Formats: sequence, C-alpha cells, structure tokens
Amino acid sequence: MVGGYPFGLVPLDPERGSCERLGTTRMVSSAARAPDGSLWVAGLTEGLVRLDPASGRETRLDPTSVRGLELGERLPAEVLVSADGALWVGTGDGLFRVEPGLGAATVYSATTLGLRSAEILELFQASDGALWVGTAPGLARQDPASGRFEAVTRRDGLPDDLVCAILEARDGALWLGTNNGLCRFDPRTRAFRTF
Repeated sequence: MVGGYPFGLVPLDPERGSCERLGTTRMVSSAARAPDGSLWVAGLTEGLVRLDPASGRETRLDPTSVRGLELGERLPAEVLVSADGALWVGTGDGLFRVEPGLGAATVYSATTLGLRSAEILELFQASDGALWVGTAPGLARQDPASGRFEAVTRRDGLPDDLVCAILEARDGALWLGTNNGLCRFDPRTRAFRTF
C-alpha cells in the first residue's frame, strides 16, 4: 500500500503490476487495517475515515460520537489498530485510544507519556504487545500489563528526540528513524547503536 498526498491511498497490485487509487481521501498521513479488513485512514483534511476496500465505501467518523474523543482542532496524523482491536489515534497534541466497537476513548497527554509534548509522529505495536509511540520530544512505551507509559529520550541514549519511524527486528530490537540518523534500540538491554 502506498499512501500520501495529494494522491490518497494507492495500493499496488503485484500480479497486474498496476496501482489504482482507493477511496476519495486525498491527504492521507496514515492508514491501519482493522480486524474486519477495513482500513482506518487519517486524512489531513477529512479527519478519521473508515474505508471498506471491497466496496469502496467510506465512512467519516464524527469524533463527537465517541465519548472522550475530543479532537477539537487536532487533526489525526497517525492511526494504529492494536491486537486487541482498539483504534489508536495520534495527533499533533495528544494520543487517543478508542475502544473496539467505537466505545469510549481514553486521552493520553504529554504528562501521561512522560514527555515534554504529545506531538505524535509514529505508532507501532511490538510483538510483545507493547505500544511504542514516536514523538517530537522522544519515544514512549506503553507496558501492556500496567498500561503505564515510560519515556526514552536523548538522556537515555537516543541519537535525537524526534522519532518518526519504528520497526521491529526478528530479535525484538527496534529500528528507529530519528532526525539524527537510524538507530537500533534493544528494549531489553536499553542499548543504542546509531548508523
């Protein structure tokens, strides 16, 4: 799947070697697949949109319909559907967890994340169930058992506090894209290696 603006979501069909635009959301910043196969799309002008790839049907989520999802003027920049089916929405000023079935939402502020601000740039769920949040002022990890967040910043060894990409290696280490290079971080040993 290729996404971005001004073209929206453009999935690649490797069998035909072609791309065809999916849906009408043009300014896409992030997309995540839900358990039912639908896609949650963070649109920079459209807000949160749920897209059924089979039918092409799009449904805009009215944030006021979900208790606690008080986006206000905040635009969704990142979306993730976690293993438990919850929808995570990252904005330029906060993180929201929407319960499966669009129940109530929980708001996570900069204080909750243990960081100076809550400008969310990346959301990633590791194989151990931990949620990793890349932000402008550092990295935050939510413990799957307690739900508490712990911050990781330059003081801990990150090459830069801005973390805009997160991927997991087979051995459980995280590859982090930062403003000061690519970094390999082992959460178990808390060792960093910058490239």
